[in-house]
Amino acid sequence: IRKQMLGLGFNVLILPEDQNLSELHLSGGLSATMPESYVDKLAGSDIVTVNHLLPSVTRRIAWPEQERDIILVGTRGEVPIMHRGLKKPMLEAVAPGRIVVGYDIHKDLGLAEGDALTLMGREFTVSTLHPQRGSEDDVTVWIDLEQAQQMLGLENLIHAILALECECAGDRISVIREEIAGIL
Repeated sequence: IRKQMLGLGFNVLILPEDQNLSELHLSGGLSATMPESYVDKLAGSDIVTVNHLLPSVTRRIAWPEQERDIILVGTRGEVPIMHRGLKKPMLEAVAPGRIVVGYDIHKDLGLAEGDALTLMGREFTVSTLHPQRGSEDDVTVWIDLEQAQQMLGLENLIHAILALECECAGDRISVIREEIAGIL
């Protein structure tokens, strides 16, 4: 079951304490931020309820060079939990200067891997083209976290930390919430 859950991907979303969940559910957006150092604090703690920590910023933006709206996600890759052995990342980091492009975007723009793109005045090279997923991922581009933070004016801040919780029996959400709140 653990391996099957791993294949399903991240299943815990750690948000800033003051993030209004109605905003997330109604608009799909996040406006509250927390220090990026929180992910390192969790990774250096004795946390036991989650694995695979992935910090990110996410914002719907107007892409001026293409005259369209997209969802921009910045991530630095997974942060290992220090008291456990290193685990293979569930998701590979996007290297600085590279961009991963959702299906609707690359289909509409006729992009191929290796193509150059300009996003908000910065040059990127397309590293990966995602297949159609039938979700907001199809209108999303992923870049390096630090570059996204600079572009969005969010230096050293993140909107969320994705994580994986594998032992799904019982009321695990309250246990996870309590442990994370005690650390952060």
